[in-house]
Amino acid sequence: MTDSLLKRHATTLVFLWMVIIAAVTLGTIEQSPLWTDEVILLITARREFVDGLVQREDYSAPLYSLLVRSFVTQDGPPEWVLRFPAFVAGIVCLPAIYWLGRKFFGIRVGLLSALFLGLSPAFLRYVREARPYTLFMLFSILSMGMLFQLLRETGRGRAGYVISTWLMICSHYYGFLAFAGQGAFVLSLLVFDRGISPKLQRVLNLQCFVLVLLVPLQWLFCRFLETNAPATLGGWLQPPGAWEIITCSCLGEFFYLPSAGWVIALAIGIAIWAMFVHDKDRNTSNRSEQLATGLCLIWILFAMLIPAWGISLIWRPVYEFRYGLPAMVPIIVLTMRSVTLLNRGWQLVALMLIAAAMVPGILVEFERSEGFPEVVAWVESQPDDSTEIYVTDWSYCEEFRHPELVGLAYYGLAGDPPKLLPLKYPYAREVADSFTAPTGRIVCIAFIGHEEVLEYFEERGSDVNRHQFGSLTVLEISPALAPSEFSQP
Repeated sequence: MTDSLLKRHATTLVFLWMVIIAAVTLGTIEQSPLWTDEVILLITARREFVDGLVQREDYSAPLYSLLVRSFVTQDGPPEWVLRFPAFVAGIVCLPAIYWLGRKFFGIRVGLLSALFLGLSPAFLRYVREARPYTLFMLFSILSMGMLFQLLRETGRGRAGYVISTWLMICSHYYGFLAFAGQGAFVLSLLVFDRGISPKLQRVLNLQCFVLVLLVPLQWLFCRFLETNAPATLGGWLQPPGAWEIITCSCLGEFFYLPSAGWVIALAIGIAIWAMFVHDKDRNTSNRSEQLATGLCLIWILFAMLIPAWGISLIWRPVYEFRYGLPAMVPIIVLTMRSVTLLNRGWQLVALMLIAAAMVPGILVEFERSEGFPEVVAWVESQPDDSTEIYVTDWSYCEEFRHPELVGLAYYGLAGDPPKLLPLKYPYAREVADSFTAPTGRIVCIAFIGHEEVLEYFEERGSDVNRHQFGSLTVLEISPALAPSEFSQP
């Protein structure tokens, strides 16, 4: 298709793609049960307004929980209600990335970016999960696009930039990193490109204004940094190793293709090379392309590389790829830019190979996962008067309301509620000294099947029968351990 033909039909194509992705994802939005992090959102949204804002258990900023708050009752809404804001934000991300790609590199890059964002397995996961990552992605796209517009065109989009940037950080605390990247980008332009310094000074003034508006959120973020709770920033995760850094596996994790990280890095390198090549036939000016490429690179650096490799080395492991999900956008945009540099025949081959590589990940995302409902069904199918049901306690934050207990109650566990097996912080192979051991058979429901929970019982020489239900593990322990075995480290 020629560029003129694409321009006439681009809106229609993007709309049809939105309808297709919306139909597929909305039709499967309740395919899998809530998992523990989604139950944490439910707990947060059920709290009193002020308590929900200042809580430390959910490491995300408060915007998503505020959106679902009015629909949450004490018993809890249906799964699709909790997930609906993520669904809407995800679907709107498709025209948003088209708009961004078109601004950066032209209409073909915009359309291809929208196509491959809709095919990305991680995107298909989080568009159907009650977590804030698609909301974070949407406002990141808008913020970066508005910043680009401010840098390229004087005086346009100031209010849009301020609002979208503020909402980006209200969606997830990692937005502070993206915002810091924007500031670093503008400062670098101010140093190396003095010809547009008056415009850059106005942008810096806007960023200072955004920072003032974010003072309350900065206070909440500092509260998170003060606590030792690993869930605040994913502190239990291991930093990438040297080989993972060399192979750029982080780049491929967004597409469930860590082994393809070096290919993505090569594509990004080609896009960087292209911004230094002047082509009179291109519709996008060389100056504009340099700005767009630089903004994409600083976006990837601050949204993904710094938290994955930098902060992990100097502070503690804090990175999980979903925290930096918006970095998927510049990776896709730069990759599609490199594809459009190929001859038309090779473009088609490259696009088919990329789509084929993502098919296994797409199929995985549309498989139904097990979780709380299956655990409830299994427990209720094992009637035994001597059985005591326990849930591992990972309540390492103040006044934490145990998500496993809430999740089991949400899916209707009948009879007496489970008790807590209070493992010491965090996930240690020991239990609280004050724990009173039961005398009968134990069924223990463990958070995400953490291996250290299983290792603890195996080291005690007990007969442990393990049942895996997605993110939850049931350990059937018979006979019960002696009190001395529970109380000793």
